[in-house]
Amino acid sequence: MASFWADLLHIPVFLAFILLIAFTIGIAVALRFIVVAVITRVIRNIVDGVKHQERKAARQGKPSPMSPRAAQRAKTLGSVLNNSVTWVIVIITLMVVLQELGVSVVAIAASAGIATAVIGFGAQNVIKDILNGLFLVFEDQFGVGDQVDLGLATGTVEDVGVRITKVRDAAGVLWFVRNGEIVRVGNLSQKIPPKPVPAPETKTSPQTKPTPKTTPSA
Repeated sequence: MASFWADLLHIPVFLAFILLIAFTIGIAVALRFIVVAVITRVIRNIVDGVKHQERKAARQGKPSPMSPRAAQRAKTLGSVLNNSVTWVIVIITLMVVLQELGVSVVAIAASAGIATAVIGFGAQNVIKDILNGLFLVFEDQFGVGDQVDLGLATGTVEDVGVRITKVRDAAGVLWFVRNGEIVRVGNLSQKIPPKPVPAPETKTSPQTKPTPKTTPSA
């Protein structure tokens, strides 16, 4: 491919390589920007629709037909989709660049079995993080904006990624928590206020009427 562009543009082959790689990376960046913009727009429309339904139900004095956590769940899914799109585009771009450099992607895929056996033990944690992150999102254990206690960190969820969840505590420290290390979740935003305990009733004893005194007759 580089030699074709070199002959077409009458430039050296190494310069054609550089231009082709730069063009490929530029297309990948533009594609990610477009896809992320579309996902963000769709999520924003969903959130606006949920808020509109809530305001409409409040004006009519009726309960909202939408789940109270629908907006937060949409934001969380949008965050996960943006992370997934980024990783997919990066992997595809890397494969295209390697192919343009003359590295056989097929040979790399064929040797993946040996590489998997070598790095499989280390990759277990990454796979665990990704799978646990997917379950955290799909089970709606927490979402962006929730106040959570993850054991490892307590604060407000700012971002839920494929592998890492970002939590900012009350002191302003941003914690990066691996999803695979989250074994328990306390969602303070889903906390139900305790029911008021009725005051114990005090039993009043019935008042006894005083018995009249009788004087002995003479």
